[in-house]
Amino acid sequence: MNFLTMNVYVNAWLDCHHPYIAVHNKNDGDVMAFFNSTKVNQLIESGEVSIEDFESSDENTRAELISTLLRVKFTDSVEKENKDKKGSSLFSSREMMSNSVENLLWL
Repeated sequence: MNFLTMNVYVNAWLDCHHPYIAVHNKNDGDVMAFFNSTKVNQLIESGEVSIEDFESSDENTRAELISTLLRVKFTDSVEKENKDKKGSSLFSSREMMSNSVENLLWL
């Protein structure tokens, strides 16, 4: 079993007026990442996630989905922090952090 699928679960309501996605810690139920309807639509339109990802029972697909959602949340947080500190986003911070987070999640 994969570490992510053993310790994290996704609660997604996609077929409603205000879709959302929440990533939870299975041990205590804490929300690790939350995506509102605007962000959900952006993720689906960009192809970072698909409806089929949420419907899949394949463990590798679920692990990849969780990893993608956590990576997106982390890079968004870093970009926001950089904007708050510098007044503008760092060049390609999403690309730079994307590679770092993928390595971090699989250590």
